[in-house]
Amino acid sequence: MGYESPRLDYGNAGMDYGNQRLSLTIPSDAKEGDTIHLILRVTDNGTPRLTHYRRAVVEIL
Repeated sequence: MGYESPRLDYGNAGMDYGNQRLSLTIPSDAKEGDTIHLILRVTDNGTPRLTHYRRAVVEIL
């Protein structure tokens, strides 16, 4: 079983970070079975500053 690279050409995907909430606009050309990979980054205000990354995968149903 192999791993297929995620699609990188979602030109119309949009995100809004207002009010500490994330809103994702799914592109109109996304079809069932497609996945959208989001790389999430959080950085604290400490010294030294620490950053943590997570990947969230959204599957189109």
